[in-house]
Amino acid sequence: MSLLTFQGGDRLSRAWSGTNASWDRALGCADERVRTITMEGGPTHVYTTTCPGGTEHVVYAVARMAHSWPADASQLMWEFFSRHPLP
Repeated sequence: MSLLTFQGGDRLSRAWSGTNASWDRALGCADERVRTITMEGGPTHVYTTTCPGGTEHVVYAVARMAHSWPADASQLMWEFFSRHPLP
């Protein structure tokens, strides 16, 4: 199953890198790619790992998100799940 997360840049964000690495190991994901886009008026790093069966683990690390929902997140979520429907 594919996994998508949006993670903010608050004081708790440091914990996410370990959690994401654990998910990748548990799911057998590898070959991480990183690209940078702009969300919430600042840089957002998009980490994508390829997982078995054509699935993906995608993390949007939104530096200026804090505890609010990014404006572009709903559209990005729709596109992600359109690419990865459940069987």
